[in-house]
Amino acid sequence: MIKKIKTGIILLLGSMIILSSCNKDLEQFPTNEQPPTGGMSLVATLAASPDDTLYNRLITRAGLTATFNNTATGFTMFVPDNNAVKVLINALSGGLVPLVAPNSVFSDFISTALPASLAGSIVNYYTVPQKFPTSSFIHPFPNLELPTGVIALPGNPLARLRLYVSKNPSTGIFYVNNLPLSGIDNVVGNSIIHHIPALAPPPQRLIWERLNTDSALTIFKAAVERADSGFTPTTPGSLIGGMLNFGANFTVLAPTNEAMKNLISALTGGAIPTAAPDAVFIGFIGSGSVSTLSIKGLVVYHLLGNRTSSGAAVFPIRAFTVNVPTTPIQVLTFINNPGPAVDHPGVTLQAVFTGPSASALTVKGLANATPSNVLINPTPDASPSYGTTPPASPVMYPGTSDQHYVNGVLHYIDQVLIPF
Repeated sequence: MIKKIKTGIILLLGSMIILSSCNKDLEQFPTNEQPPTGGMSLVATLAASPDDTLYNRLITRAGLTATFNNTATGFTMFVPDNNAVKVLINALSGGLVPLVAPNSVFSDFISTALPASLAGSIVNYYTVPQKFPTSSFIHPFPNLELPTGVIALPGNPLARLRLYVSKNPSTGIFYVNNLPLSGIDNVVGNSIIHHIPALAPPPQRLIWERLNTDSALTIFKAAVERADSGFTPTTPGSLIGGMLNFGANFTVLAPTNEAMKNLISALTGGAIPTAAPDAVFIGFIGSGSVSTLSIKGLVVYHLLGNRTSSGAAVFPIRAFTVNVPTTPIQVLTFINNPGPAVDHPGVTLQAVFTGPSASALTVKGLANATPSNVLINPTPDASPSYGTTPPASPVMYPGTSDQHYVNGVLHYIDQVLIPF
C-alpha cells in the first residue's frame, strides 16, 4: 500500500499567501446606494416584528441603526429570532441570563453588558451587501460564497469574512453555512431578510489553530507536519502556511487518532499494535519508514477540491455536511491540485438527512474497501484565536463536524482515506 501511494502521487501545490494578522476590527460597509423603492427600512421592519426585537437591539448596540435605516442601500440580512438570540446571550453571559428570563432582561444585557464591538461583528457577519434572494443560491456543489460586512484585515476592504449559501440538490432546503433557513425572501425595499434558527459569533480562528491543538487529531497533525518537511509556513506550497492563511478556503476531512492508529498498525503488519501509545505512532510518521511523499499524498487526499461544469479543477472549497446530496457524488481532492496534474477521481460523498440536518455522511476513498464515516456533532468551536501562543497541552473539543473557521471547515472521519 505504501508503494502504491508513493508511486501514484504527483503533487503540484500552488503558492499560498501567508497570514500576517486576523484582527477583525468592526468596519462599515462600502456605500451601495440604489434608487429608493419606498416602504420600511430594515430597522423599522425588525422593530415591528415581535420575533425580531432582540436582533434589532443588537443592531442598536452595534451603532448600525443609521446604516440599516437607509432605504436606498441594499442588503441581505440573515436574522435569528428572539429565541436564537436568547440562546446566544445565555451562553455569552455564562448562564447568568437564564433562557426563561423575559425579553426585557435580554434587551438590558445587550444594551449594557454586551460589547458593542461584538454586537457589530455578529450583525455585520450575518449581513451581505446587495440583495440575494434564494433563487440566486442555486450553485454547483458545494455552495455560493458571499462577502460579509466583517473586514478581517484592517484597511483592506477586500479581506472579508464570508458566508456560504446553498440549496441542497436532494432536499431542496436552503442554507447559510450549515444553518437551514427558517424563513426566506422577505423583501424590504432594496433589501431582503432570510430568517435562521440559530446564531453563533463569527469564526475567530484559523483552521491550523484547531489542528494544532486538538487532542483527538495529534497523529494526523504529525502527518501534516511531516508532509511539510522542507517547508516553512512562509514557503510557497506549505500546507501549514496555507492553513494559516486567512484567505484560504479548506475542507479538511481529519482522521481521528484511532483511525490513524488502525492504518499504521495495518501497514506495519501489526508490529505496532493499535493499543500502543500515541507517541509511538507519531514517531513512526516522523521516521524514515514511510517517505515524505507518501505522507504528503495521504494528507492532501483529505483536503477537498472540485470541478466546474466545464471540467476545470477548482481549489480549494468549503463544504458543510448539508451541501452533500443523498446520492453519491465524486469530489476531487488536493491530489489533483492544481489539476490536471493527477488524473484522480477523488472521493465519494453521500449524506443522509433527518429533517434539515445531515444525520450521517460517508466518505469513500478510491482504495478503501468501505466508506469512512463523518462523526456528526456540529457543536461550534467558540474558542478565541490563540495568536502565536498555542495552549501548552492539546484540547478536547466537543464538536466533530461542520467545525467552521475563518479559512475553512473541518470534519472528523473514522477511517483514513486511501487514494491508490
